[in-house]
Amino acid sequence: METVGQRQIAMMIAADSGKVSGNTDEQIAAMEALLRLGAVDGTRSDLDRALLPDPIHPGYLTREVDGVRLFVPYNLASVCPDSDILLEVIRLSRKVCLGRSNPICISGSTTFLGALKVIADLDFCEYYLLPGGDAEREIAAASSKSDFPLIWMKFGGITYSPPWNCLRDVGAKFMAEPARLKLDFMSTGVLGPMATTNVVLPTSDGEDHSAGDSFVYQEVVIGSNEPLRVLVAPSRFGAYLRFLMENARKYITDSVNSPHYAIKALKRILALMSALGDRSRVGDITEILNRPEIEEIVNKVRVQELESMRPNLQGPASTRFGQKIDDLQDSTSHVTDADVNEALSLARELALSLIEETESEFREYA
Repeated sequence: METVGQRQIAMMIAADSGKVSGNTDEQIAAMEALLRLGAVDGTRSDLDRALLPDPIHPGYLTREVDGVRLFVPYNLASVCPDSDILLEVIRLSRKVCLGRSNPICISGSTTFLGALKVIADLDFCEYYLLPGGDAEREIAAASSKSDFPLIWMKFGGITYSPPWNCLRDVGAKFMAEPARLKLDFMSTGVLGPMATTNVVLPTSDGEDHSAGDSFVYQEVVIGSNEPLRVLVAPSRFGAYLRFLMENARKYITDSVNSPHYAIKALKRILALMSALGDRSRVGDITEILNRPEIEEIVNKVRVQELESMRPNLQGPASTRFGQKIDDLQDSTSHVTDADVNEALSLARELALSLIEETESEFREYA
């Protein structure tokens, strides 16, 4: 019953929040009901059966891993990674984070590592708290880790790469006119070599400046005493669902000429079904995404991204990470083109079926 209730309430919020600006009392009440249902449904639904509803922050479930507190939105509870992977992302979060006191999260496909066997890269999101901070010093420190090399830095529409002669200038501009900053690293550990990104969003309270560039419903908060952002935000939640539907539809259309876009479409729908509380369809989607043929495609994308980074590796990191990239490439399985095409066709068929069903239901509420 809870699952059906979640889907109905979520669709109503998505449709209704697109009609008016701001949040009405009715929308807030509906959102609170959704979060209560979601938290109950998400209780101990993770692989470790460790997540419990947080009594203070509606919609979040929480647990500790090696003394580090995590806050997981209800929609990510059942797909949350297990302790071994969480220990790894906690370790990496300490390396990617510019400011020690800044809230940092895993985001995107990384949050689904309790359900997906492979992903192409690791994504973090850091909320850079204003005022304060010393971006010049912090960015310089981020660029000097030989075991965690910074490959690219993107700010103000410009992509920077080694040698890092630009750090003082970028740091000063970031502090003078705070805006989204993207840091692309290469990491290695239990997950092997991975492109690892930290999107740094300056904000004073989790709502202003660049905070809105990320959806809170796609983030697992690591190591904070409490989450910076609240989930009781109907307009943001509705925008998130509409974004997933629109993005999935776009990728399905693109997959006609570029079949691998069916994987992107299915990942968007995976996030959508998770937000709607539809565990059955989440299972159907992950069954397709975990097929060896799809894993092969994802691993090839992973290797391609690492290869594009390789020329910017400096000094000993070039040898160390270069060998790991070679080893990863040698270890990838080899499946036939026919098997790959069949898997992509199944992915597209499932994506198309689910998005048409969801769009039809959404129109009923709209």
